[in-house]
Amino acid sequence: MDLALAYVPCSNEEEAHILAQSCVEKRLAICANVLPQMTSFYHSDGKVVNEAESLLLLKHIPHKFDELKSYLEEHHSYHTPCVTQIQLHNTLSAYLDWAKSQQ
Repeated sequence: MDLALAYVPCSNEEEAHILAQSCVEKRLAICANVLPQMTSFYHSDGKVVNEAESLLLLKHIPHKFDELKSYLEEHHSYHTPCVTQIQLHNTLSAYLDWAKSQQ
């Protein structure tokens, strides 16, 4: 079994916590981590702007990504949220065993 990580910037820590809780409760994710503070830089109206955000990381089974992505698209506050999947490799076998038990 492989694992993947969903990378999801959120508008603030509260939103990240709400999404983390609901994704784990619905078993769309095995585990969620919230990094409360980061700064994102991007272009807007011809200028580079920066904004404080929180980062939501969701460990999940890759075959659940489409369902996870759809849920996040529907419940995220951003009109076009960044929801991307990163494949994980060489995960500690004991962690994989625990992850299997959470499905």
